[in-house]
Amino acid sequence: MDSLRPCCFFEPSTRTRFSFETACARLGLHPLVLSGVEGTSLSKGESFEDTILNIQAMNPEIFIIRCGDNSALRDMAEKK
Repeated sequence: MDSLRPCCFFEPSTRTRFSFETACARLGLHPLVLSGVEGTSLSKGESFEDTILNIQAMNPEIFIIRCGDNSALRDMAEKK
């Protein structure tokens, strides 16, 4: 079974997203891409932190996050 490799892009960036997807393709990896808020629990009011923790609970091998608010990620890292 393939390991979980989520790529979460909370800030639009064509170049960054395609760079990561290209790298994954070259390595034969199949990432799960979450792009934006539409179609996610974030659109229903779930917090950014809860979304990240829910994905983290799936024990991903690699977890890539692109967001405009680095302080949110820093705050989460400091809680651990």
